Amino acid sequence: MKVDVSGKNEAELIQLGLHLYDEECVAASVEGKTFTHDGIKIYIYPRQFDHAFYDARIPSERGIRKDCIDSGRIERVRWIIPIVAGQVENTECWEITDRHAYKKPPPVQRLYVYKSDLYLIWLRTRKDGAFYFSSAYSPGWKYFQEQIVRQRKIWAR
Repeated sequence: MKVDVSGKNEAELIQLGLHLYDEECVAASVEGKTFTHDGIKIYIYPRQFDHAFYDARIPSERGIRKDCIDSGRIERVRWIIPIVAGQVENTECWEITDRHAYKKPPPVQRLYVYKSDLYLIWLRTRKDGAFYFSSAYSPGWKYFQEQIVRQRKIWAR
């Protein structure tokens, strides 16, 4: 199910990633075919590509800068919709409340996790109660554990 990105340079990865994201994700959203495991609409916007598929070239700048296409994120672009739709075994959905947010009540996000490959998919809440796709990546277990401290698992398959 992973996309083969071997031997591709940065420009080719960007082109492939944009094409796959547009064809696999954005088009499905426009056609009204993207829903969470419990039937809530997901909007997938073209403008999220840079945020979702780039990372910092220098690891210490992670979270500060996104200046390098991430081949691992491109490999897994086709996983996004099936995972959030609840079609993939060994997945979980967590309700993540940002307790440090200035906004009150604090925003609630969803974190979908494919545990076999530790692949995280973040959905953010829209004002109308639907979600929009924010990002997807494979971090380490420590990062994942930090994200779910005092949070609520709402679904597992």
